[in-house]
This record gives sequence, structure tokens and C-alpha cells, in this order.
Amino acid sequence: MKFTINWLRDHLDFKHNLDDLVIKLNSIGLEVESYVNPFKDLNEFKIVEIIDYKKHPDADRLNVCNVTDGKENFQIVCGANNVKSGLKSVLAPVGSFLPKNNANEKQIQIKQSKIRGVDSMGMLCSESELCLSDESSGIIDLPSSCEVGKPFSEYVDDEKIVVEIGITPNRVDCAGVIGIARDLHASGFGKFKLSKTKDIPIRFQADISVKNLLKNSDCPEFCLRKINNVKNPNSPNWLIKRFNSCDMKLISSLVDITNFYCIDSCRPLHVFDFDKITGNIVIRHSKSGEKFLGLDGEEYILDDGMIVICDDTGIISLAGILGGMSTSCDHNTKNILVESAYFKPESIASTGRKLNIVSEARYRFERGVDPLSTHKGLDLATNMINEICGGEVGSTISDGRYEEKKKEIEIDSLFIEKLLGQKFDLKFIEEKLQKIGCNVSSNEGFLKVSPPSWRGDISLPEDLVEEVARLYGYENIEDQEMPNFIKGERSITGKSQILRKKIGRFLVSRGLTEVITWSFVDEKYEKLMQANPILKISNPISEELSCLRSNLVTNLLLTIKSNIKRGYKKLNFFEIGPTFFGIGPGEQYTKICGIRYGKQNEKDWLGQSRDLDMYDAKSDFLGVLSVLHIREENLFVDQKVECYFHPKRSGSFYIGKNKVGSFGIIHPNILKEFGIKSTVSFFEIEFSSILNIFKNDRRSSKSYVKPLFQSSTRDFSFIVDKQVFASEIISAIKKSDNKIIKSIRIFDSYEGEEIGNNKKAIALEVLLQSEDKTLSDNEIEEVSKLIIKNVENKCNGKLR
Repeated sequence: MKFTINWLRDHLDFKHNLDDLVIKLNSIGLEVESYVNPFKDLNEFKIVEIIDYKKHPDADRLNVCNVTDGKENFQIVCGANNVKSGLKSVLAPVGSFLPKNNANEKQIQIKQSKIRGVDSMGMLCSESELCLSDESSGIIDLPSSCEVGKPFSEYVDDEKIVVEIGITPNRVDCAGVIGIARDLHASGFGKFKLSKTKDIPIRFQADISVKNLLKNSDCPEFCLRKINNVKNPNSPNWLIKRFNSCDMKLISSLVDITNFYCIDSCRPLHVFDFDKITGNIVIRHSKSGEKFLGLDGEEYILDDGMIVICDDTGIISLAGILGGMSTSCDHNTKNILVESAYFKPESIASTGRKLNIVSEARYRFERGVDPLSTHKGLDLATNMINEICGGEVGSTISDGRYEEKKKEIEIDSLFIEKLLGQKFDLKFIEEKLQKIGCNVSSNEGFLKVSPPSWRGDISLPEDLVEEVARLYGYENIEDQEMPNFIKGERSITGKSQILRKKIGRFLVSRGLTEVITWSFVDEKYEKLMQANPILKISNPISEELSCLRSNLVTNLLLTIKSNIKRGYKKLNFFEIGPTFFGIGPGEQYTKICGIRYGKQNEKDWLGQSRDLDMYDAKSDFLGVLSVLHIREENLFVDQKVECYFHPKRSGSFYIGKNKVGSFGIIHPNILKEFGIKSTVSFFEIEFSSILNIFKNDRRSSKSYVKPLFQSSTRDFSFIVDKQVFASEIISAIKKSDNKIIKSIRIFDSYEGEEIGNNKKAIALEVLLQSEDKTLSDNEIEEVSKLIIKNVENKCNGKLR
């Protein structure tokens, strides 16, 4: 938002310079994005007076001027048409540099020159040459009160000094210059000026009625005031200067006045040409398919439920967002209706997003303007219209009245001290809160605070703490060392954070790149993933981010898709983040997910590349569990998986009745919906569940040292039923002797008629090794027999 220093002075008395103002605005959270200070560029330029002048001997359109700065005279050749004796203007002396409109322009230095044979010792300047405006028809004509010889910078109008600030969504009150002034006053920067509205004499009763059908919902309050016999000329010079400096569009006095108060007081208004209205005014919801021609010349097709203002012919305004072409004011407008209303932010935000209309009114209404400013805004606009455009003021017509619900927040000064780490005097706290408009009462260290109507962002004790800190100055709060928890009191980093860091490092070591995606997804993907329930967001950032996510696979697939479009052929990502199953506190799970796309091996003359399969996902899965010291033999596999997994090429791991997660390849139908043509392997781990199961293993901090004693390998081939998982055989073997059996590797699998149609043969290599001694043949034989017995009993297998 842009404003001029002069505009700020309308609401705040201060003597500080621009640099001090910029520092203070940043300090109180109103970040200065840019500012224009002509003073710095214009110090070299002098105020001079034209003593006399004569026509150039060789050029009809040029004059040779004799000017003085009070100490010496200069001969200047000038082509301006407003040259006259006694005129006070601005001289760019020899050696000075003209200001630049932008950084890319080449800066021009003024030099002594001959113009058509006559010496010229500088240049008399127009406003455009000094980048003060677009005016270039003549040289600057200064008031006679300006002192000759003084730097021109001392006389630059404060209307030329512009500050632009960025406003956070919660501070809509500072989308008005008056709100910025109030904040500066509260921080000790200047004195706030209370604005007063003049009494308005009512000349007649308005001959129009208003029917507000939405006064109990989206439009609690709606007001109109009729003003007859107005004139609609161009705006006065002070308003033109202000709008030009702030890059605001000038239209006509009536429209400019309403736009002025939108920026000045954060009070959006609208003016209708009364003579273009047919019948009476109705405020209602639109119906799907209705059309509306806006002031921007665009025709909009409306949905159900948008707030519209209508007359007997149809829609004349899209409430709170954009006026209509059919009732727009022009220079022939004679009788007007001025509108001031309060619309619910949710409805304005929804309509603006759907129709993609950006306007100053929408910006403020959707963030929540002061609901009690309706009548005051109407009076302010009426007074200015009377002053500039004349006219006879009629009575106010309204339907609906906003009922203020007073909020009272209780806060303890000790609570403020606890959160900020600094003690504040109770009187200081009261003073700061009162200056931003709060009603405050105190009793023995406790405060009862009622925020003003324009501060809808203050609703919690923590909000008040933030205000105290902000107005005191975050930079003034003394630094304190973090408490030292090393001596066993408690760790600053929790177990969950430590494990997440370990897992992240492990997955990176396996070639996966971490991504962090939105916690929101498109509703169509939630339906595709059969989410139940679908958690819709009431005020989404966009239609593509309309629901809380129930899984991480959607955003990871979208990440894969966007990278495929950029030409990548091999992609490996992982994410650790929340998924949601409800909207209440704690109704979410943290999941760890990894996804791989592309060929497992690059093209190589030594070997063939292959597609990813479920074992790639399983390998990643078990690798993560190994970081958590969860052993594979403690897991059992089930084929029940989520709908986005391939039903025959995936599985889920359990510890007891607790599901640890799933692995496999993504279902082809899901990939088709995302436009992905190659196989994608994927695993997801229920991190929240693992935290409940996981117990810290003291061995985790120790490095594993291989035993020094001789190892032995034994090969086994078992015939089992086809439905038996290889992991079940491995688990049965591992349980034969955990201490001696160090590793198990499947090296062959066979299916054929000679072993039976419903059978398969699995061949495994088992590594046996003791940490205490070299195993004897008898000990190896005993373990081998136990392995065969366990596979026969637990997997119904037979040694081949």
C-alpha cells in the first residue's frame, strides 16, 4: 500500500525525518517495501528568479533568460512558454545530474553549452525533468514566498514523498492511512489526530427504498444516501497530486472521493448514478448463470450465493468487489446514491476468487473492515462531496444493523513477562493497548481488555502480548541465553525430531531427495484416493488446494509429474509430513513416504536396465526400519493395502496388531490419472505408530563390529505353497537362532509342474557365525535341522 508523507500528516503530527519513519514502520511490523525521497536527488538544484529575458536571436521558440540565485547571475537559454520576469523557478547548475525515472536510465549531467550560438550556464527545469510528475509544458513556477538561493529540496511538497508498505493479512486496519497513523502514535512516533465529521444538514427525504435480504447472513448492514444536483468535475489539485504520487487512477470527483476514503480510512464505498437506477434497491444472493457487466468492461457469469445489489432491471453491482457499468457515474451525472455497507469477509473472498477480480474494495472486505465504520464512512464521503461537488443531501436509507459483540480478554502481566522474558510496567501495558484503541481496566496486575472494532485480529491473550512487544520494539527486548538442558534435566530436541533427522539422512544416503509439499490437495485427488472423510477447507488458498490431505502419495506423484515435464527420466523423492483424518486437535498422523520413478539401472553395456518393482520399495522400507532398530523377523506381512497400491504387487508390514506401513508399486489406474506412464515404486511408514512402538536401543549409539570368528554358509531349498510370502520363510529361519544366523539371502525361485501347480521352490543362503567362538560341524548341523523344522512347522514347507 502506498501513501504520501502529506497524507500521513492528515492523521499524525510528527517532526521526524523520512529515514526515522522508515525505521519505525519496520520496527512495528509494517514492512517498508520501497520509498521515494526526492529530497536526496534535488539538493544540488537551486531556487532562482528570472530578472529579465529576451528572444533568442536565431530561434523563435527560445528565450535567453537572465536569472539570479541571490549571489550571482546566470545566462540560461530556455524554450518554456511560461517564461516571465519575476518568475521563481528551479535551476539545474552546471555539473549537476538530473534524477532518473528508473535504474536502467542513463543519468544526464548538465554541462555549459552553446545553443544556437548563445552560451547557456545550466537549465531551468520542468517537473517532468526532475521526475516529480509528467508535467512538461513549462518550467516550475514556485510561490513568491520561496527564498532565492535555497536548495529546491527544502521546498519539495511532502505529497511527492511516497512510502510503500507490505501489509500482513491480519492487519487490514493498516490498509488505511489512519490505521498506520494510529500504530505509529501508539509506538511513540508522533501524535494521532482525531478526525471529526461535520454535521450534515438533511434537505429532503430520499424517494427510494432498500430491501436487504441478507441482513441476517452475508450483509448485516447496508446504507445509502441520496445527494441531488451535484456536479462531477475533475478532482481538485491536492487530490490529483496525491493520487498521481500513489499510482492511483483518476476518474472523476465523485469516484475519486470514494476511492480516497478506501485508502484513507479503509472504508470501501461506492457511488451510483441515481438517474440510471430503475425502481428500488434489493440486496440478495445471485443465481447460477446470471450475468453482470462490470465497470472494467468485462461480463461475468455468476454462481449461486454471490452477494449482488439489484434494481428492478437486474444486477447493478457485485457487492464489495466491483460496481456495474449500467449505473456508473460520468461528467453528466446529476443525482447520486452513495453506498456504505458491511459484507462478511468469507463471501467476498469466495466470490473474488471464483471470478478472479482484484479490486481495492475486495482486498479490504475479504480481510475484514471495521464493521462499525459504515455510517461514519458515509458521512465522511458526503461532506467531501458537498465541498467539491456541491449538491443537496438527502436522508440515509438503510436496512440491517450490525450488532457488535464485545470481546473481553483477561490477561496477567506475569503472563506477558513469561512469554517475552522481560518485565513491563503495568502502566506501560495499559497505555500501549489504549493507544491502539482498546478499552482497558486493571486490578492488581490483571487486565481486562476489549479490542476495538477495527482490530478483528485481537482475540487471545497471546495477541495482546504480541501488541505489547511490537509497540515496545522487538529490537529493545534484551537477548537471553537458552537454558542449558545438557545436565540431564531434559533434552531440547525430542525423540521424534532425532529420529526424523536420522531417517532423513538415511534416505538421502540411498539417493532420495527430500521434498516438502503443501498439506492441502485438490478434492478430486482425495476422491481418487478414496479418502474418508474428505476434509474441505472453508477458505482455501485456491481450488487446487481445497482439502486437507489424507496421504502423501498425491503430492509426491504431482512432484514426479512436474519433473517429468521438465525432461527428468529418473526421480527419487521422500517426504516426512502430516496427514489428516479429522479437523480436531491431534487428528493427524505423521508419515514417512518414499517414491521412485524411472529405470532402476541406467543404460550400461555391462548390464540391462530394469523397471522398478515392489522389492525396491521393500528395500527402502526395511532400510528405514533398520535405522529404528526394528528387525524384519519381528514383522509379518499382509496383502491388505490402500487403494493406490497395486493389489498383487504390494504388501503391508505389521508388528502385532499395529500396522507399520505399506510398500509396493502404485496402481496403474492411479498413474493413468496423473499422466505417468512408467512404473512407480512407493512406500509409506506410519511414523506416529512407530513412535508408540519404538523403544530406544542402547546399542544405537555403538558401531557394529564384525565378529572375528569363522563364518559358514548353508544353502536350503524349500517347496511351499504359492501364497506363502518369502518374508515368512525368512522370519521362520531367523527365529531358529537369532544370535548365530547373521543374514539370509534368497538367490532363486522356481515354479513348475514337477513340484505341483500350486507350489513354488525358494532357495536361500544362510550365513552362520558366532560372536564368541568358531562353530563346530555338529553345532552347524543342529542349527540347520532347526531351520528345516521351523520352516516345515510355520510355513508348511518341505526341503527339496
